Order: sequence, then C-alpha cells, then structure tokens
Amino acid sequence: MPNKWFSAVLGFFFQPLAFVYLARFKWVLVYFLGSVILGASDFVLNRNLGYSGLGLILAIVCCIHAYRLAKNIVFENGRKWYSRWWGVLIIPLVFFCSILSFRSFLYEPFHIPSESMLPTLSVGDHIIVSKLGYGLYGTFGINVLSTDADSRKKPKRGEIFVLYPPNESRVFVERIIGIPGDTVEFSNKQLSINGIKVETNRGDDDISYVENLGEHPYSVQYIREGNPYRNFQVTVPENAYFVMGDNRDNSVDSRMWGMVPEENIVGKLILVW
Repeated sequence: MPNKWFSAVLGFFFQPLAFVYLARFKWVLVYFLGSVILGASDFVLNRNLGYSGLGLILAIVCCIHAYRLAKNIVFENGRKWYSRWWGVLIIPLVFFCSILSFRSFLYEPFHIPSESMLPTLSVGDHIIVSKLGYGLYGTFGINVLSTDADSRKKPKRGEIFVLYPPNESRVFVERIIGIPGDTVEFSNKQLSINGIKVETNRGDDDISYVENLGEHPYSVQYIREGNPYRNFQVTVPENAYFVMGDNRDNSVDSRMWGMVPEENIVGKLILVW
C-alpha cells in the first residue's frame, strides 16, 4: 500500500507525480493539464490584477484527492519502480537537471526590469535568449562553463544581447553598436561607424528615431536634452564590444562603464512577449 502522507505531499507540490506514484495515469493527465491551464491563468491574473490563487486551489484539491486515493489502493501485481518513493523522486530530479541544462546551454528566459531599451523593450517584457555558441554557459547567476574566445559566435552590429558589464554580477540587455576594431562616433543624435553615418530617420513623434544598423531597422528615443553622453568617439579594442540601450538618455551602458569583454556575452535575444 502506498504511503498516504507521502502521496498528499506529492499532491500539493507536484500534482501529476502524486498519481504516477499511485499508478493512476488517467489522473496524471488530468492534473498535468490542470497545472498548465491554471498556471497560465495565474500568470495572466498576476500580471493584470496583482494576485491569483488558482494554482494554490489546485494544489489543495490534489493533496486531498491523493491522500484519500492512497488509503484504498492495493498493488495487485506488485509495485513498479515509479510507485516507490525513490523512483518517483527520480522523475523530477531528471526533469530539473534537464531544465538546468536547457537554460544553461541552449535557451534562457529573462525579465526586463528597466526602461533602458525603450521603445524596443518595455518594463515587464519577457525575452528568450539563445546561448548556444556564445561560450558563456550557466543559469540563475551561476556560470558552469566558459569556452575559448576563438570558438565563439561573433555578435553583429544592431543585435540585442544579454551580457555582463565589466565588474558587474547582474546581466544587462543592450544593443551591439560597435564590434572589435570599429570607431564609433555619436553626435547630435547621429551614429557613425568607421566614418560612415548610420541611416537615421525621424520617427512618429518628437522623441523617436529609426536607425538602420545591421540587418533590421529599430527605434530609439531621446527624452532629455543636454545629456552629456550624446557626444563621444571611441575605438573598440579587440575581443570587446561597444553597446548602448535604445532609450539613449536613460540607459546605463558602454558610455558609462566602457567596453564589454567578449567573454561577458551571454546570448542573443530571439523572442519577446
């Protein structure tokens, strides 16, 4: 007979696993779908209303259901490995390690906390970053592997990257402006790379401009006159990058903390929602 208290704990924290342990696979599917649907609903409600308790209600219901079911189950053909406490705990362990590996080496989500990339990225936006090939692998602030610079993909001008500024433990989201060897000049809202002006056009309002640097045009904005960081000229050294935010008067970037070493590049933005 399965342990009813262990079933209840599993039901509260890992709803589908409680019914794997009890070998009731119909309920595994029911609670898996319920977790996905209510989890998405919680996300929407929390974002719009600031609170939600749908996931907690599901956890309590599943806890009670698993406890009552465990009292009456008898494994007539013997217990499979997944119906033992150690077996069912292996499943989330493998899942957790898979998620860590996926986030560390392939794709990782991030949350936008500031206005430095307006109007391209807004506060509260979520992004997905592609990490494979850029050589700095890890997640949750822990770096597990860093490859040689020669084997890494090279960021291109105009692309948005997640990166670590020099002597900083937090990641930033910035646009690549200058690559190694470039001379970057910025004057009167006009970027020039190696003496060639970047195509820049007035946007839909008085603060917006559209730059065409790289493969796709993007919007930038200027919200404060008299910003001392609007005029500069720098030459990007080898194995480093010059980056800026699209909110040019409200962004902490290479104009303040200098070039970003190549080994500090985390990954390229590929999706926003």
